[in-house]
Amino acid sequence: MAKKEYNINIFPLHPFLIKRRYRKVTCSYFKFITYAKNIADNANIQSYSRMQDLCEMEDLFFYQRECKSERFAYMLDLRKEFEKELLAPALVVDIISALKKDASDFRYEVKSQLVEYYKNYAGTMGRFLLASHNENPSTYMPADALCIAFQMLNNLIHMKMDGITKKRFYISQDLMEQYQVAPKDLYFTVMSKNTKNLIKEILKEIKGLLQDAKILPSIIKNNRLRIQFCTLLSLSHILYDKIAGKDFLKKDIKISKFNHLNALITGIFEGTFTSYKELSVKRLKKK
Repeated sequence: MAKKEYNINIFPLHPFLIKRRYRKVTCSYFKFITYAKNIADNANIQSYSRMQDLCEMEDLFFYQRECKSERFAYMLDLRKEFEKELLAPALVVDIISALKKDASDFRYEVKSQLVEYYKNYAGTMGRFLLASHNENPSTYMPADALCIAFQMLNNLIHMKMDGITKKRFYISQDLMEQYQVAPKDLYFTVMSKNTKNLIKEILKEIKGLLQDAKILPSIIKNNRLRIQFCTLLSLSHILYDKIAGKDFLKKDIKISKFNHLNALITGIFEGTFTSYKELSVKRLKKK
């Protein structure tokens, strides 16, 4: 896949780790997400136009309108791939639903609204990979936890820039009020005491999600896919360590090429030497 077609910061996908049979639909799927995210985040386009574009993508995926240009023609190809692999259309619909919130500059009043966004956006990416490889549904919950944790970490390091360029924060209003943090506090070059306490609370939640995700590699059958998720888990821990205790309003934090390489090497090692053990949904819930 060409770099321009896929943003590795959305999801650190390594196509060579995807089984050849599923590589085409996987690359098409993440190409769709990258394009859709770029539309939703384009501050140079009015919100109404962004929403219209996302609706057009959705309609084309469901064959509900004629494709009059090549702009979104890839949505028709994606639908054919989904039909071929018997994948649920909800894996596309949920992504678009989440990105419509970005496009409309939605403000998250309560935490439950933000949780829904993360599940529809980040969680769906993980479920797609698992579903396309016919993994047991018992893998979905820990995969949700991992993908959501990574997305939350990503949003934290981009928090200041998102606020400046998009006037958007992925922090619910009720949580900000609880810690007496106003949106303007997130534009400062140095974190206030209240902002630090707010970030600590978010990191505490992320740490819990990463803990819930620990079991995931051991319940994935496909060896390459296990390495893929081990890589994501490793990268998430690297990013967590970069953020924890740091004032990232004062100094930008970025995921370097070395971080990606380090995570991949760790993922290959841990994924190779992790033994598979079957786990039912019932046992997973008890755990």
